[in-house]
Amino acid sequence: MFGGKKYNFGETSGKVYVFALTSDVVQQSGIPFASANSMPNEGNGFASPLFAKEQNTGDAEDGSRPVWLQASFALGTGESSGQSFVNVALGEWSSDNGLTGSRRGSSDTASDNYSFSGDVRSVAGPDGGHFLGASNGQPNAVLGLGTSGTTNPGRDNPLNGDTSYQNQIGSTHHIAVGTQTFDDVGTTSGTFHGYAAGFSQQAGDASNVQSLVNGSASEVVLRLSGNTNNLTASMRFSRSWLVDSDQNLLSTKTTQYEFGGSGKSSMIDGNIFGAFETSGSSNVRETGYEFAGYETKYRWKLQNWKLVKVAYDSPVFRKYDHSTTPDTTGYLISADAMGANKVLFAGQTVQTPNGLVQKQAFCQDCDYIKWGAWGMRSNYTNHNGEQVTEDTHLGWWITGNVVSASDMPTRGTAHYAGDVVGTVAKFNGQTWNQSVATGTMNMDWNFATRGLSPKDKLTISNFDGKTFSGRMFAPGKASFAGALTGNGGIQGSAAGSFVGSPGKGQTPRGVVGNFNARNSVLDTNATWKANGIFGGTQR
Repeated sequence: MFGGKKYNFGETSGKVYVFALTSDVVQQSGIPFASANSMPNEGNGFASPLFAKEQNTGDAEDGSRPVWLQASFALGTGESSGQSFVNVALGEWSSDNGLTGSRRGSSDTASDNYSFSGDVRSVAGPDGGHFLGASNGQPNAVLGLGTSGTTNPGRDNPLNGDTSYQNQIGSTHHIAVGTQTFDDVGTTSGTFHGYAAGFSQQAGDASNVQSLVNGSASEVVLRLSGNTNNLTASMRFSRSWLVDSDQNLLSTKTTQYEFGGSGKSSMIDGNIFGAFETSGSSNVRETGYEFAGYETKYRWKLQNWKLVKVAYDSPVFRKYDHSTTPDTTGYLISADAMGANKVLFAGQTVQTPNGLVQKQAFCQDCDYIKWGAWGMRSNYTNHNGEQVTEDTHLGWWITGNVVSASDMPTRGTAHYAGDVVGTVAKFNGQTWNQSVATGTMNMDWNFATRGLSPKDKLTISNFDGKTFSGRMFAPGKASFAGALTGNGGIQGSAAGSFVGSPGKGQTPRGVVGNFNARNSVLDTNATWKANGIFGGTQR
């Protein structure tokens, strides 16, 4: 039971309202719109306030939408499963009808991987107002996950499909207490290209995880639209096998994931933004040759000094090209929105002219690098007619203003240093346990040789206690790739691009990219796999 006077927002001017969300009164969970059952029991955690941004101007020419966003991120301790959690809620709002939207996210628990869903909306007060409070103070509201007036209740959907877990998950309610208001934070627009990484696992196959990495900056695209307060993003991954478990010969699986758009994204500013899956826009395509049985063939054989016609069975492979639109539930969230730096680098500070501040991954203050996390649960029918449920929990992405080939310098040297964020999968018993790891990256580069010198080298250090490196090559000048090796038989690869051009022919400010590594040439023998993103700036 609650009440209050309807809040008067006044003239629209692109202001941002900040709300602190109280714990749910029943579950006493400190994470909004989430069940305590899906979170790590201990470790580092972060829950952002709820940000609600007005339309930019409110006049007839204003094409922006009022949006809101709240996100949480938590990591447990150790290397067993049940160590990571991401929860994202976003949508649109109005002063009369309150906040409406949804939540997405995922978690890795001791029992399974979960994908989050459910509708979020504010509850009207006695006078019909969704925001309450004195006009000279701060607005307040009551929000619920799966509350009255919503279509979809809150659900934590396990990868194994066991719906009994969902019976433990109830709706949550929170009081949104207005704490402060920022004047117009401005608009940010731009298109960024880059790299992403993550592990994909299928329901019913806990003994295998597939590494997802892209090899070109054109395959990961982030489009920020400050004119609409929205964003879109796309990721493309390709995996090829000579022969896979279904006896597919020279098979390739290409997955295209799409995020965002109106009603599916929220951009508060150039560093705080998030998006959900764009319904009906993702794609899975499988091509290759599959084993289709045997056919009888004949050959001539010399027997007792006579030519005899002998029958034999010859394998038959059938070509296939299957494309389908998966049913997806996913999220893409920026690092600042989810508090990634505070969780991943807890207690680490950097000295600046203004004093000690929280360490920021990759670059302390770079508007030309954007990064964060992503996840996706997809359901589709494969080329064999089988129903597939595929899940990626807590992948990583990084983008930047990729330098054009014409602006790249053709002489001089540079050293880049920064960080690595990624996921480690370790085979334990009959399953792969995933955990988050960080490390450092260093790259020496000669813009004249572009990989022809042994010094054109990328090194990833102290990532899950391992170090691996390799020479990079850049035939296209602006992007590079190469093989990685390390102690213990580690082998892998990396791809990246130069970002942040200060001008034609001048040394780029930074680099971004991804990597993929394992401790065996053959995935079937690997007991350690890792992938992730890296980035750095010129030092």
